Amino acid sequence: KRAAQKEIGNSAIFSGRKLNPIYVVQTLFVSNFIGIAFARTLHYQFYSWYFHSLPFMLWLTDIPMPFRLVIVFMVEYAFNVFPATPLSSAALQVAHGITLIALWKAKPPLVYYQHNKQHNE
Repeated sequence: KRAAQKEIGNSAIFSGRKLNPIYVVQTLFVSNFIGIAFARTLHYQFYSWYFHSLPFMLWLTDIPMPFRLVIVFMVEYAFNVFPATPLSSAALQVAHGITLIALWKAKPPLVYYQHNKQHNE
């Protein structure tokens, strides 16, 4: 038992380094978004699972600002049409696809928080 505790204690997670908060939030938001984007069916209440994270995820990408806004409006349009139409469904699929590709191509944030020692001295 002690050997297992010692092995765990020497892992990177417990080495005293702090995880970058941006990395943590991005990991959680993108994981949730992937689940939604690949869901077989989407119900209107699912929008509440990720509407707040969509702007954050889009700002992590290199998509130009006007197109980021277009993607947000496409998703908003898709979830505000009832009943769903072929156009609203296509808008949602296109917006999700562009967002997934852009997130995949985005530069990942640093995993660990970079503390600058000069600020403490």
